[in-house]
Amino acid sequence: MCTSSYEHLVQVLTRILDERPHDAVDVFETVSADVKHSVTDTAQAAIAHERGVQFDLDAHRAQPEEIAAAEIHQKLFVVCNAHCSV
Repeated sequence: MCTSSYEHLVQVLTRILDERPHDAVDVFETVSADVKHSVTDTAQAAIAHERGVQFDLDAHRAQPEEIAAAEIHQKLFVVCNAHCSV
């Protein structure tokens, strides 16, 4: 489990170095989010296990239709100046 920004960055960079994506700079944010979610999921599963509760990781992930709706709604929160186009 990541306990600091440094540890998170180490995990992200390790994953990028292991996978060697073509567009490492472009996927950095995505990899960071994946690492963060995997740590969160692991922590939640551990807590559930301690409490004797079944934890379904897939039930807590956003579904494709939820992601599509979120991308549409995200545009409502974009602050534009005179030069942007939404």
